[in-house]
Amino acid sequence: MRSCILGFAITGYTLFCTPCIADQTGEPPQKMVLQIDGRQAEFVVGEKLKLTGAFSDPTIQVVASPTRQFSYGGINFEYPANFVWDAETDGDAYRSWTMSGNECTIMYFTFANELTADVFAASLREQFGQANSTIESVSRRLGGLRLEGKRVVANIAGNRMAQDVLNVPAPTGKSRLLVLQDVPDEEGVGLEEAKRVHRLLSESFRLAK
Repeated sequence: MRSCILGFAITGYTLFCTPCIADQTGEPPQKMVLQIDGRQAEFVVGEKLKLTGAFSDPTIQVVASPTRQFSYGGINFEYPANFVWDAETDGDAYRSWTMSGNECTIMYFTFANELTADVFAASLREQFGQANSTIESVSRRLGGLRLEGKRVVANIAGNRMAQDVLNVPAPTGKSRLLVLQDVPDEEGVGLEEAKRVHRLLSESFRLAK
């Protein structure tokens, strides 16, 4: 459903864009956690890890980290390690990265021209149909940043779906959009997976230096 929903929102706003240069499609590596006598350190398989201190007959355990770190397109954040990864950078106009769970999806877009959350959200609602969707302003604090945007709530074949389209600070003449999609209940409350994603983003979201 993701490509069907988002493809039309991008079409029509890419004709005058300039090419993006670098390829950034690789899935962030699975992090591991080394636990030694109550102390722990994160590392990536194949990288060197330096430990300080003295250990006498230590008890060691290696476990997979529950998160991966997204570090593309000028932002950084942690997301659940089990989410399915997809990246699209074939076109010259924009790049997109998608991390999908069972109930929640994180989508991030960078555009070589200006495209606001208002315009993107309006395109979504036009496709869903005025009678099947609503749109309202939304504001989220992620990692110390206040991101403003629009929330589109739609009813698709009896299923309720919400998409928060957030403006991310971008260089002049360009744009970045973060889209958080979930399936809230009748009171608009997200399910547990969505709550976990929002907690991770609230704690870890940063603009790259």
